[in-house]
Amino acid sequence: MTTIVEKLAGLAEQIRYEKLPPEVVRKAKMTILDTLGCALGGFSSDPAKIMRSVVRRLGGNPEATILGTTERTSVLGATWANGTSIRYLDYNDTLMSRDPGHPSGNLASVLAVAEAQGLDGRELICGLVNAYEIQLRLVDHCGEPCLWTRGWDHPTNMVYGSAAAAARLLKLPADKIAHSMAIAGSQANFLSEIRRGVIGKIKGTAEAKAAGDGVFAALLAAEGITGPLKVFEGDYGYLNIVAGGGDLDALTGPIREHKIMRTYLKYYPVETMTQSPVQAALDLRAENNIDPRDIERVVVGLYDFAFKKPSWDASKLKPTTRESADHSFNYCVAIALLDGEVTAAQFLDSRIQAPDAQDLTARTELVPDPEIENIYPKFYPGIVTVHMKDGKTFRKRVDHFPGDPKRPMTEAQAEKKFRDQARPYLTAEQIQKAIDTVWSLERLENAGDLARMLVI
Repeated sequence: MTTIVEKLAGLAEQIRYEKLPPEVVRKAKMTILDTLGCALGGFSSDPAKIMRSVVRRLGGNPEATILGTTERTSVLGATWANGTSIRYLDYNDTLMSRDPGHPSGNLASVLAVAEAQGLDGRELICGLVNAYEIQLRLVDHCGEPCLWTRGWDHPTNMVYGSAAAAARLLKLPADKIAHSMAIAGSQANFLSEIRRGVIGKIKGTAEAKAAGDGVFAALLAAEGITGPLKVFEGDYGYLNIVAGGGDLDALTGPIREHKIMRTYLKYYPVETMTQSPVQAALDLRAENNIDPRDIERVVVGLYDFAFKKPSWDASKLKPTTRESADHSFNYCVAIALLDGEVTAAQFLDSRIQAPDAQDLTARTELVPDPEIENIYPKFYPGIVTVHMKDGKTFRKRVDHFPGDPKRPMTEAQAEKKFRDQARPYLTAEQIQKAIDTVWSLERLENAGDLARMLVI
């Protein structure tokens, strides 16, 4: 009998560049540009600096480039370093389905393996689409009710996608792709506790670790290490122990639409459910010429799950760190109303701790709103009501934030986001060359050239 992991390996083997629809290739390119921008934006963060320091200490064969530098290290080291930079700002892409996920963390491993293997831009695109397909099948179809509320964090699903993609880039046959996923999945589950309370700096490294676990598993499988092929359906496997069940027909069914087409590119560096309330706050300020000094109080209407998700707790009501602030509905809405923009600058310690930010955050109330209760999880709406000192009230509901597939980011917006994050580090010529290279990736002969053109 063919096991689930073997069926998934067969799907992974089918994904080839020449078979990808043009819209999938375009979305993959936009995702790559978006993710590289996030890596530059997170480059100078403490977690990224620490991870680079640890990678240097460990050393390794010079196989892949650490983004932002001329340094080359092992594929594992590059995956860890670049994955941490990608994830730090919470600005990279997302998908909220049965479970959430941030699949663009896979670019760290895909880019590292592609560079180490001397592969071209087409293979890079194919590898990324492959990682998304496997990871997001698990996000869509496994978990009762979902992995997150069962205590497992998002990267739990990433290891399977990263392993499948790395195995494909290593040109492994289907049986070794299956063993790659079986090895990775049998050794890597991540706890939701990582987002509880005052969120620690380790949060930014989670996807990097998961992507690295996938690469490591594929390297082991390439050398002949085997894994438990009943990693999913076994008595002590993923479905029974981790997920609590799943839709197996959908999980292993044929590819009808590539999963990458369903992901969201973030317009603001905040967690996914906060995107719509932030947009509502920004719209209210602009449309009504609101002077923040005249605000009496703010009410944010949400659906019930927003108050029950593992990353929500009382510490987010008055955040003191960047990691907690970007998960705080109160702070993100308040700062949008105060500053009229939400960028990385709004999450500097000095801005988080400023008296006006602390004051309006404290006067921002969260309430469950029945108007939008039955809409989640089809999409992620938010309602913001601003009560002014003179008695006026302004209200705005946003159902689809910029970057949502129903309100997709344009190429111009994607370029602007990349430029904004790259501008502190790269010259105008470097930025334009990187943008042009991504849009023409099918003509790039060596994927490593893309990493090497982002030297700060």
